[in-house]
Amino acid sequence: MKEQPTNLDIIELIKSTKTELSQVIQSTRKETFDEVRTTNSEILEAIQSFASSVDERFDRVDQRFERLEGRVTNIDSVMATKADLAGMATKADLARMVTKDYLDDKLANLHSDIVRFVKRRVPGWSEA
Repeated sequence: MKEQPTNLDIIELIKSTKTELSQVIQSTRKETFDEVRTTNSEILEAIQSFASSVDERFDRVDQRFERLEGRVTNIDSVMATKADLAGMATKADLARMVTKDYLDDKLANLHSDIVRFVKRRVPGWSEA
């Protein structure tokens, strides 16, 4: 027959199991912490890489804004202001303005008047 373990045997077994479990937990914790450190390092490297690329993009955007500021300054220097436009013709002025057709008609009438006048006043002009 098999002999039954005594209470002392059981206590010793529990203590040894406890010690083994403690060692396993300690090594598992150490491995887990090492993995966490490695993961944290990888995350920090990725963040650093992303931050560098964002910095480069912001630098390019800054350069573009500087070029735009230069162009706007140039436009401001040659652009007409409200005061400049106030002295120019308005729609009402343009409506009163003489057109080319009107001038052509007047010139044709004047030409015919001059020709009639010359025919009456200058003898032999129409014969030439």
